[in-house]
Amino acid sequence: MAARGIRDDPVYRRLAARDSRRAFRLAGLVSVVVIAGAAIAEAAVGSPPARVGLMLAEGFAFATLWWLLGRARHDRVAVLGGIMGVLAVAGPAGFMVVATHPAPDVAVVLTAIIPVVFAVVASWPLRAHLVWLAGGAAIVLGVFLAGAGVPAIEEEGGAMVIAWFFGGVLSVLVHQVLERGRVDALLAIKAAHRGRAAGVRTLHRLRAVETMGRALSEHGPTPETLEAAMLLMEEEFGYRYPSIYLGNDQVMQLGAHRNYESAIHEFRRGRGVIGRVMRNHVAELIPDVDREPEFVRASIHVRSEICVPLLAADRFRGVINIESEHALGADDLATISIVADRFAAALALADRLAELHQVHDANPLPIVMFEGDERISFWNRAAEEAFGWTAAEVVGGLTPLVGPEDEVASALWARLLAGERVMSAEVARRHRDGHPVPVRMFGSRFGEREPHRFVVVYQDLRAELAASAALSESETRFETVVGALREGVLLQGPDGR
Repeated sequence: MAARGIRDDPVYRRLAARDSRRAFRLAGLVSVVVIAGAAIAEAAVGSPPARVGLMLAEGFAFATLWWLLGRARHDRVAVLGGIMGVLAVAGPAGFMVVATHPAPDVAVVLTAIIPVVFAVVASWPLRAHLVWLAGGAAIVLGVFLAGAGVPAIEEEGGAMVIAWFFGGVLSVLVHQVLERGRVDALLAIKAAHRGRAAGVRTLHRLRAVETMGRALSEHGPTPETLEAAMLLMEEEFGYRYPSIYLGNDQVMQLGAHRNYESAIHEFRRGRGVIGRVMRNHVAELIPDVDREPEFVRASIHVRSEICVPLLAADRFRGVINIESEHALGADDLATISIVADRFAAALALADRLAELHQVHDANPLPIVMFEGDERISFWNRAAEEAFGWTAAEVVGGLTPLVGPEDEVASALWARLLAGERVMSAEVARRHRDGHPVPVRMFGSRFGEREPHRFVVVYQDLRAELAASAALSESETRFETVVGALREGVLLQGPDGR
């Protein structure tokens, strides 16, 4: 018997309505079989053809009714079933009325009742089912007893009682089979929905962790990115007391946390569970912190703890520490380990990018990196000195060095997009104060997959051009002075030529 909560479930109601429709269609088949058998029996005892034809017509009318009920909308099946149930219980009274009149067509009444026993209770709760069967049986038996002396009742009433009894027993068995099938189907559907929801939730969490990892790698462990990471652990994963500590395996500082009233800002090697992780570089799961003598408490509400090291590129970078008011288990440890691995890789990448930026900043030549949409992603210190704009002013925007009408710049960009290297292109680029800066440009595309990125190195030609102009001016002056002399001038090199 299904619990009331299950019967109230919309999915269960739809399954019950489906079973009712099937039962009504089965009742139609039973009607055809019973009325055909009754008609054959009547014909065998010599009943008039008109009577046999009437029985067949009425029987097939009942069969059509059951078939139509089997196609009813699921929200109407229960109501229609209830109506048929009332008619079935009232059937014996109709039988008595018919039986007391001449030429009773008892078989047709019997045919109308029996299929209902199989059909109307398919979606009913077992208690209502049993009450309905008991009430109907009592009425049938009462009709049979009250109709003593009526030939039709004496002849057909016993068959009706037997039909009702065996039909009722069979309907209970059918009901139980259908009920078990509905409950199993409902549980399977719910399990599938939970599994699908869990899969979607896991995918969403992984995407969130990946997004957070990209932010850490691009911006580094800033207070803002670390705070966002801990907010992610709280909102997406449901951990109330997350924290992250960064440093080395000797001493670590608190990077960010959530919900601690008085957080611990520093841990040294060997202090508490976190200090043990610093020493051993192995994750720790503490199901009950009250039984852990080395646990250092930051909140009286904490019951359980997980601490996972941030390890990447053979370097200890810190820990992610999760404390909870509820017991944490192996699944939580696996989840936090995945997050820690991604964060550790992001921090390692952030360190690598920071080193590369330092190398590029130390380069005496202006270096500019572009995304595929022509937006600047890197602008080194030499570029600031050469063109006047700071990195904060230009990174993330379009280049200010050329205008949209610069056809030479457009042609060079098209060559870079095509994967061609640009070597020693002498062009002019715009300074912040508006004057042109003559440069020699070197550029190429890098990255095997889209979106591609582009690096452009500029060589400032102002000093070179100034020196060339000074040399040309000096030569011109020399030629002017020599040409103005009246005496001959002989220029002779060290070798006498």
